[in-house]
Amino acid sequence: MRKILIILGLVTVLPGSVWWYLQTTAAPAPACAYFKDNRFLIMAHRGGAGLGPENTLPTLRRSLQMGANVLELDLRTSRDGVWVVFHSAGLASTTNGQGALADFTLAELKRLDAGFRARPAGSTGYPYRGQGLTIPTLAEVFEAFPGIKMNLELKVRRTGHLQALCALIDRFDKSDQVLLASFDHAIITAIRRLCPRLATAASAREARNFYLLSRIGGAALYSPKFQVLQMPLEIGTHRLLDRAFIRRAHSRGLKVHAWTINSPAQIEQLLTSGIDGVISDYPDRVTALWQNKKQTR
Repeated sequence: MRKILIILGLVTVLPGSVWWYLQTTAAPAPACAYFKDNRFLIMAHRGGAGLGPENTLPTLRRSLQMGANVLELDLRTSRDGVWVVFHSAGLASTTNGQGALADFTLAELKRLDAGFRARPAGSTGYPYRGQGLTIPTLAEVFEAFPGIKMNLELKVRRTGHLQALCALIDRFDKSDQVLLASFDHAIITAIRRLCPRLATAASAREARNFYLLSRIGGAALYSPKFQVLQMPLEIGTHRLLDRAFIRRAHSRGLKVHAWTINSPAQIEQLLTSGIDGVISDYPDRVTALWQNKKQTR
């Protein structure tokens, strides 16, 4: 009988002791300069794809004029190892080119029309064709927009050019103004090793793990290696980003950004949830609703 009581006591006490130990040893998100001003971020997705040809310099400039305070951009590398701003693997998505971007040198990419397939809502034609729009390099973007925060999503699957990316960020003194993101866990892990000063977003694996743990009351056990969770508002009919989840993320020192939110109704919902940033093709919509919210407080 005594042995049974001892076993029952261990079964009762041990899980609680382990839970307490994990909570007391868990560390919050590492601090970084990117979020030191703690302001709400209006993030122009693909540079503001709803306002003009995505990931091109004129569209980036227009997004900033319309209130964006972060440029969300996609990065790939050319065949000769130059970091360029482009979303899809294939050139035909936005340009008059064919084939994979990675198979072309920078000189070859620069001959393409980056506005070739852009068609504004309601338009029957292609007004941006022949306007001289090219695929920009990341260096050109850094040079054109000094002092502007950027969210750079790495679309690469290999780590070979990551050191060069870190060096480029250092050369333009952008370490405090750049947040790096990737769904690929190996890529974002390599970035944290090579560029330890930079802010990073959770990989898809990290975001999933934190979300599931937080839903069973275990957020306090998590020690994030990243500073921000970037997630969709919902998957199917299942809502991911609600006030309770955002509050649990904040308890670990994490920021939460929602992507890609274009509906005014959804933007308004998020602005009352405690969200830290909204990634949108239409930063002008987010700006208008955010300013209206501030005025009505």
